[in-house]
Amino acid sequence: MFQAYPTTGSFSRSAIKQSVGTKSILSGMFVAIFVGITLLWLTPVFEYMPYPTFAAIIIAAALALFDYPEPIHLWKVDKLDLLVWLSCFFVTVFVGVDYGIGVSAGLSLLIVLYESAYPHSAVLGRLHESSVYRNVKQYPEAVEYNGIVIARIDAPLYFANAEYTREKLSKYQEAAASRSEIPIQFLIIDLAPVSHVDSSGLTCIVELAQTYQAKGMTLVLCNPSKPV
Repeated sequence: MFQAYPTTGSFSRSAIKQSVGTKSILSGMFVAIFVGITLLWLTPVFEYMPYPTFAAIIIAAALALFDYPEPIHLWKVDKLDLLVWLSCFFVTVFVGVDYGIGVSAGLSLLIVLYESAYPHSAVLGRLHESSVYRNVKQYPEAVEYNGIVIARIDAPLYFANAEYTREKLSKYQEAAASRSEIPIQFLIIDLAPVSHVDSSGLTCIVELAQTYQAKGMTLVLCNPSKPV
């Protein structure tokens, strides 16, 4: 009719439509009809109505758009996800939707890079009367052997985390040496979670093997996948 189409919608109108339970886009047509009738014939009825009354209607409807349980859930599950959620919320409210989406996408990318560059790793111990090895922090009853350090790397080993992984393995070896009754003889690395090793990761492993060999220790790699 007007040879144009709307590119966006009113936040307050969306809130009111959600609060009354609209189910389809046909609601927009009925809203347009009633708004037209109101502007043409019902304006005198609302002429002297105070603005705070309209504001109260909009605020009451907008409150239904806030998902309060979600930030509480994120606080319990992952605080980094909560940081992204809050950043997107405040930037969207005070700056704009496009900026909010951009900030949340940028923060998500930075978190992915951070978790990739500083991967999780753990020292493993054998569960009692089994051949299963688990993280000793999660299973304090897991048994560690004198003279042996068993560690696991939970990420691909590549240039971004190679140095960090080397430092973590050295810390595990030093901590085990302080507890062991005999000198450390073997450092065993479980590579089952490692899906990829690039040239930098390979160099890190070779240098570790040479370093420990010079100290009278043996570096052992176990459970590598076929590509690794």
